[in-house]
Amino acid sequence: MSEYMPEPYPCFSVIMPVFNEERTLATIIKRVLDSPYVAELLIVDDGSSDDTRELLAGIADPRVRKFEQPFNMGKGAAVRRGVAEANAPYVIIQDADLEYDPADYALLAEPLIGERADVVYGSRFHTARPRRVLRFWHSMANRFLTSMSNAFTNLHLTDMETCYKAFRREVIQQITIEEDRFGLEPELTAKVAAGGWRLYEVGISYDGRTAHEGKKIGWRDGVRAIYCIIRYSPGVSRRTDTFKRQEAQAPPAVARSVERVTNDGWMASSLDRYLGESVLQVGTAHTGLALEMADRHGVTVVDDLTRPIERRPVPGFDSAVIIDVLDRVEDESIVLSEVRPHIKRGGILVVLSAAHPHLYSSVDESIGRLRRYGKNQLGRIVADAGFTILKVAYVDPVGAGLAGVARLADRPAHLPKPLTGLASWVGERWPQPGFGGMALVVAVKSEEGPE
Repeated sequence: MSEYMPEPYPCFSVIMPVFNEERTLATIIKRVLDSPYVAELLIVDDGSSDDTRELLAGIADPRVRKFEQPFNMGKGAAVRRGVAEANAPYVIIQDADLEYDPADYALLAEPLIGERADVVYGSRFHTARPRRVLRFWHSMANRFLTSMSNAFTNLHLTDMETCYKAFRREVIQQITIEEDRFGLEPELTAKVAAGGWRLYEVGISYDGRTAHEGKKIGWRDGVRAIYCIIRYSPGVSRRTDTFKRQEAQAPPAVARSVERVTNDGWMASSLDRYLGESVLQVGTAHTGLALEMADRHGVTVVDDLTRPIERRPVPGFDSAVIIDVLDRVEDESIVLSEVRPHIKRGGILVVLSAAHPHLYSSVDESIGRLRRYGKNQLGRIVADAGFTILKVAYVDPVGAGLAGVARLADRPAHLPKPLTGLASWVGERWPQPGFGGMALVVAVKSEEGPE
């Protein structure tokens, strides 16, 4: 035992994101609860479709607190949920597979309890402890991302991507986690560096698994990690804060939505597959959309849901579309609660709103937009209103580019007229590319829920 280390005591809130881990779940929970350092285990089930929820239902240990995400939102979103619920002096992240050994909690706790560190990382590479030999290119990818992170943060870590990150609770609860998936690791590292907190690294054991054995991270996450290293690095973050201060003092920009360059024909193509025979469109900003859909659906457009709708019985619509509305109201739940009774049981709700909070600018403010959303953030709002989520996605890549330009230039951005038709043509043939300036949520009206 180190001279700095007192006797072990329950000091960790352990956050465990879980997604389809029925094979290893019982074993890892036992290992965690066997540790004398565990005060509470916060298990966040991230929309599992196997027997994970049934296994969790059978756990009666009072130290275990269970939370369910409405759908698979990603590791970052699960950690964000757990951090908000943590109560112990220190917080540590624990994967639900068996790659990381809770027996190493003592090593991670020592610098924290000894009051020498605010944050401690467990390194898989700087260690004399047993570890499974990794594939060469996997190790090289980890080292490349760590080196790139070090260059942008001016830290000297050996393992930025490690799962084992332990924090004083006051530190992690000061950090706003924005990433929903595995971009969490570089984001946390950049924000720890920007905060100037004392960061230690200790060697840990590691029993890595392969993709064949169930590892979920892929090459796309590596690409995202590179983006996050740059996006959240202290220098870029400071420039972003500067833009926000300038926007607060900027004169009102010309009131025109940067997304309107993507015409209603593209939007109709994107939504058509989800809609039934009768459609309630909430919001009149896109009146052309109703005309585009009219040859395939019966469309009713309203702004005020408190008035009778065509004497149609309630509920009377197969589907509803809410476009550019939720991001302009103070309380989204009021709009959703007013829409829900008008949709038949099993009917579809489609929501489109401006995406990416970091793109919010004075241009948005000038057109009455109060916020932009992450796709999973918007999905959770819809789920809380009594809908079951079928799909969340980003759409309208042209709109994302124009919003970014508007963000930097502090004025509306428009495509040159010759390119507007091309953008529309591409949008109609590739309606859901997986990235873009608008967040799309498709949901079904649940059997249970408020009416």
